[in-house]
Amino acid sequence: MDVRINFEGVDCIVQGYYQPKEHMTYEYPGNPESFDVEAVFVGGSMTDISSMIGQERCDDLIAPLCLEAIEEMRIAA
Repeated sequence: MDVRINFEGVDCIVQGYYQPKEHMTYEYPGNPESFDVEAVFVGGSMTDISSMIGQERCDDLIAPLCLEAIEEMRIAA
């Protein structure tokens, strides 16, 4: 899934895997929604800068921005 975000003032396209929330049942504990960042592209460039950002920053900063953008797309639809 491709998601457009603004990261520290820079427009980016983030490619990754989105996992929607799975609700808890009596037999299953459920899972929160998540977004696993695979690549981060800046502007119109096809250069992946995720290695420059680092995995920890992708997980802690970029992924939550992607989840927010996905929620905004869901609301707008």
